[in-house]
Amino acid sequence: MRREAKHLEHQERLREMRVEMVKQAIEESKDFITAENLDEKIAFALDNETSYNFALKPNGERIYSTEPPGNMDPEQPGPAAYVFPSSYFEKRPEKNSQEY
Repeated sequence: MRREAKHLEHQERLREMRVEMVKQAIEESKDFITAENLDEKIAFALDNETSYNFALKPNGERIYSTEPPGNMDPEQPGPAAYVFPSSYFEKRPEKNSQEY
């Protein structure tokens, strides 16, 4: 009898957990994008622009930048200065090789 009571109690806990999971999924689904609310979600995204152009300090502080990377110091070369031609990556003969 005790074993049956434990089993029923366990089944009740599982049922409550599953009901809670379904309620949470229903709550989260309110933010899903559907054909009916697509225009509203697009308008919201355009009105509430989010910038991920920031760096993180070790303490978690965010440092936002309004300039694209590579333009911080105009005296330094831009990103194009570091582009290598495809021939740079071709296999080169070793120094001890006869071809060299």
